Amino acid sequence: MKRQIQTIAYTIIILVGISCLRDESTELYDQLQLADSYMATKPEISLQILDSLNLTECNKDHYFALLYAQAKYRNYIKAENDSLINVALNYYSKCEDQSMKSRAYLVASQIYSELGDLEAALRYIHLSAQAMRQSTDNWTKSFIQYEWGWLLRDAGNIDLSTEKFEISLAYAEKANDTIQMLSRMRELCYNYLAKNNLEQSLSQINKGLELAHSVKSNNDISLLYGQKSLVFYYLENYHESLRYINKALAYNSSDSLSDFNFKGRLLVLTRLRRILYSTRTRYHHTDESKAIL
Repeated sequence: MKRQIQTIAYTIIILVGISCLRDESTELYDQLQLADSYMATKPEISLQILDSLNLTECNKDHYFALLYAQAKYRNYIKAENDSLINVALNYYSKCEDQSMKSRAYLVASQIYSELGDLEAALRYIHLSAQAMRQSTDNWTKSFIQYEWGWLLRDAGNIDLSTEKFEISLAYAEKANDTIQMLSRMRELCYNYLAKNNLEQSLSQINKGLELAHSVKSNNDISLLYGQKSLVFYYLENYHESLRYINKALAYNSSDSLSDFNFKGRLLVLTRLRRILYSTRTRYHHTDESKAIL
């Protein structure tokens, strides 16, 4: 009888212990999911939630490690090393969930880019894109290609960078996401400028302006007019460049200092050209008078 009572007591203790562990595990998972829900729109809240947890106990949890690495990156807190993202990679690189696998590779790419390891960043962004091949999530696929385009631009490969931005734009169009479409168009403009393809750059800018005006996105309209001004600056058509920088400033609520500085330079150039033109005209008339005399 005594032995039965002891057995029952031990069983109760074990069940209570398991119940407590399950409650703690469930509570932690709920907190992690809550942090994840804010990651896209309010990463600062995600970081606050994650910081409130027991970091010593959580650091070995793959989901926590992924979220914490991503939240820090999204809040512009530079990673000191890759220890945190490696915890996530060790788990997600072997998991069946391709979406989470892709996400882990994407965050790894961002972290390694931040750490200055461009080779590793490019390797992981490639793996991230591969994991999403069968996905119908065009928004995420667009974002991955967009990040890839930036990395390739940093690596100095403008041709491949342009290709990735074009693929990103195509996915953004499938997702019908105007914000993504406009940002991709702007990056393509810069790449075409870098390749000295001014005609293609202007074509992309005009498409972007048409879309930006249709959704009344003043910030995008301002940025695109600024790019158009830059194209005409390269064409040495300073009057047109000045006209478009004025348009950019008209739609720019912040009146950025860089735009004002650029406008100032344009005003100097247009004034200088006017002086040179009038001087050449005066000398030309003088020479003609001498010839008549």
